[in-house]
Amino acid sequence: MTKRAGRGRFTPAVVGAVLAAALGGGALVVGADHVPAHAAHAAAPATASATPATPSPTPTPLPTSTVAARYRGTVTQVRIPGTVSHFPARPGFVYLPAAARQKNAGRFPVVMALSGQSKHAQPSDVIVLARIQTIMDGIAARNGGRAPIVVIPDQLSAGPKNPMCVDSPIGNVDTYLTVDVRRWTLAHLPALADRQDWTIAGFSEGGTCSIQLGAKHPDIFGSLVDVSGEEVPAYGSLAHTIATGFGGSRAAYERATPFALLQAGAPYHGMRAFFGAGTNDRKLGWVAPIMARHARAAGMTVAYKPQPGKHDWRVAHAVLWWAFDRLVGWWHLSPAAAAKAAAGH
Repeated sequence: MTKRAGRGRFTPAVVGAVLAAALGGGALVVGADHVPAHAAHAAAPATASATPATPSPTPTPLPTSTVAARYRGTVTQVRIPGTVSHFPARPGFVYLPAAARQKNAGRFPVVMALSGQSKHAQPSDVIVLARIQTIMDGIAARNGGRAPIVVIPDQLSAGPKNPMCVDSPIGNVDTYLTVDVRRWTLAHLPALADRQDWTIAGFSEGGTCSIQLGAKHPDIFGSLVDVSGEEVPAYGSLAHTIATGFGGSRAAYERATPFALLQAGAPYHGMRAFFGAGTNDRKLGWVAPIMARHARAAGMTVAYKPQPGKHDWRVAHAVLWWAFDRLVGWWHLSPAAAAKAAAGH
């Protein structure tokens, strides 16, 4: 059990010891994202046009090398066990903001960030390709060293497969992320628990997971970021998806689609959703504006960003920065706001 210093506070020494104990080995290996073989409700891109909800320029990220050392966070590889889900996850990563090293730093918002899915996809893609530390260090530099904690779990497991962020014979990913990862984060890191301070974000398959789980679990996540996500969960053909992931039940599959989850959860209150995709993404770029309209119709506060580029991590980096920059005022990021949130005020 993790020890906490006086009144439930995490000291830098305790956080460091916990992460050291959870540290896993292995080098960073990255892979290009995979686009699924089908879209069950495919619509022609020509019908998918939409006016951006809040068009605005993307802030220029501060390269980590230009951020003063006192504002640079740390990235540690960790093992997050599937205690309840029994999901065989590979090691994930945690980004801790610089302020977490300070005494009596309090608690921080949490971003759960997910990679895409491909033959060689790994959680490290979020660090190496999405450059999440550059984004967060930039936020920290503008907020006295404070930025969200980023937890990057493995939602895929080993092998070229897509468990689709549902509980299924392929793996209980929904339970792993929303129960095991959340409990581990709250037990081991100086994390705030309020839904307003939890964001789920991802690229491609990770973006699909973000809208699925964000829509299904608004009691956990107060915001979501879906970058170049799919219209529906997919593992090969539609027939293969239903057979392997949903026990052959078309009805169960339909209930797991983002559209169905949004309808089931409506009307949403106090839920922020950000969508973005490359303007030259011919495979999935058309999905984002459609998903944005459905989320807005369900009651979410929505923003959509068409980003110059294709279906790649450069687009993901830009959209993530844009979305997180707009969440800074929503999260309880300042020490005073974090203290009130931690106290339940």
